[in-house]
Amino acid sequence: MHLQKLLFVILCFCFISCNERIEIIDMRKIKFKIEVVDKQTSIENIKAKEASIDKDVLMEDEMFIKKILFDQNRHTFYVSVDIESREYNGKVVVEIGDLYWYFYKTRGLNREESRGLLYWILKEKLTLRIVNCNFNCIQSYFSIVPDDTAVTYNAQKGIDHFIETYFFNGRAMRDVAWDTRIAIINQLYNFNIASKNDCESGNLIIER
Repeated sequence: MHLQKLLFVILCFCFISCNERIEIIDMRKIKFKIEVVDKQTSIENIKAKEASIDKDVLMEDEMFIKKILFDQNRHTFYVSVDIESREYNGKVVVEIGDLYWYFYKTRGLNREESRGLLYWILKEKLTLRIVNCNFNCIQSYFSIVPDDTAVTYNAQKGIDHFIETYFFNGRAMRDVAWDTRIAIINQLYNFNIASKNDCESGNLIIER
């Protein structure tokens, strides 16, 4: 009789222990699932934030492009584009008005047609293929962007430092060499800062 009771107690203990073990395993699975879900949720949140940032950047770029293309003043803004030709491939700076003239002379496009083409090129960051234009012709329309370590260095310090370095009162550019001027215009465009020649002084000015 006592032996039967002892066996019954042992069996009950084993049953309870097995249940507890099963419960622990199940809780670990649940915890693992929760961690996976939380991790996945975090990844999705990060992706959503990145997509939102990318969208904001795209909207800012689009607003900047429209601003410089639809300006109606005498002197048009500068843009920076990549060109491809037989004699030169790379980055150039050009006034929008000169680019309209180039499109008219080489492709027969009017101003509205040129604006539509240029909007597409700038928005999608496309390379402009230059045809029927030798190196002298290219230089008459475009200014080749030089490698300027000082301009690059100052740009890496941020927009405010860059403007303070090269402009009086954040608007009119200080006297610099021509190549430096071109490098500055290129960097301003990369910053989404519009630049043009002042109608009266001919000095480079910026509009933020």
